[in-house]
Amino acid sequence: MEVFDKTIESLTKHGVMVVLNNHIGDAMWCCSTTDENGLWYNPRYSEQMWIDALVSLHKTYKNNPLVVANDLRNELRYDNKMNVDPKWGSGNPADDWYLAAQKAGNAILAEDPDMLIIVEGLNYANDMTPIRSKPMKLDVDNRLIYSFHLYSW
Repeated sequence: MEVFDKTIESLTKHGVMVVLNNHIGDAMWCCSTTDENGLWYNPRYSEQMWIDALVSLHKTYKNNPLVVANDLRNELRYDNKMNVDPKWGSGNPADDWYLAAQKAGNAILAEDPDMLIIVEGLNYANDMTPIRSKPMKLDVDNRLIYSFHLYSW
């Protein structure tokens, strides 16, 4: 965390806006269907641990006006080892990215209502289709940004 803190300090001291990004949970190369990092939780950390970590970062950088956003999780995808395919609006806490992202986004906004919340689509952030039929609503208006990736495959 000391290195991370110094990095944030240096970037913002030089006027660079920072987007916090929960890229993966385990220290490893990203991304595959077998790395157990395709969801926002895995056997080593729970959804609540993920939310607590996101909120903790915002408590740390809350007073730095150049820490402007949080990309909640990178490239949600099928997890082959846990046999879970993330969905949007399924209602099942084990696979519903909509519910998890809404819960995490609102927890961050409760700590820092000025933060922008970035929510990626499904299937390595390539699929935004389900979002059209069920857009997310956060407790604080005008804080939500959807993000997608466009891979040729």
